[in-house]
Amino acid sequence: MQDTILFHDIAFDINVENLMEKLHIPSDFLQDFTCLAQKAKETAKPKGAFKLCGFTMLEGNQIQIGQTILTGSLLKTKLKSVHRVFPYLITEGKELAEWAVTLDYLDLLFINALREDILQQAKTHVEKFIKTKYSIKQLSHLNPGSLPAWPISEQKPFFELMAPIPEKLNIDLLPSMLMHPEFSVSGIFFQTETQYVNCSHCPRTECPNRRAPFTEQID
Repeated sequence: MQDTILFHDIAFDINVENLMEKLHIPSDFLQDFTCLAQKAKETAKPKGAFKLCGFTMLEGNQIQIGQTILTGSLLKTKLKSVHRVFPYLITEGKELAEWAVTLDYLDLLFINALREDILQQAKTHVEKFIKTKYSIKQLSHLNPGSLPAWPISEQKPFFELMAPIPEKLNIDLLPSMLMHPEFSVSGIFFQTETQYVNCSHCPRTECPNRRAPFTEQID
């Protein structure tokens, strides 16, 4: 079974003062950045999509979704007790990305923080939609490249799995396996009883975005 749902022009909010505080930007720039945020609000069209898929566990560290084989010990470990997954792609949108490259350094510093925030709001929107539509209390997610246990090289088969969604969302996979627009995210949502976050297995203990303490063992 596969459902595919696309989201265009996802709604988002901008809190200029919070972003300036996060970046330690003096309040003297409030008016300038308020104008900049308004332009971003008019320009940005964040987008996203997901598929509802069944999958098959294969030998070793592989799973098969449709005709696509994904490889990673993290997948086999975290998906062993579920029977369906929600692979997704979410992006800030090419509109905001193309505008951002025209900005100077200080403006870009602020706008990049805003782009990240818009992406996270779009991701939350898609996650909430999945929970509501499929009556799920809690979702966790896995992302290719976040940990060695599901390496970034897996972006290539993941994009094959998601076709033709990347084209519909104007997301390109670069030779480096990074994505363009820059503020885009790929991954798999899955239903869990206990919340899982990649941070719990990332050794970067000083990361400012850490959401869970480090645990070396992947259960």
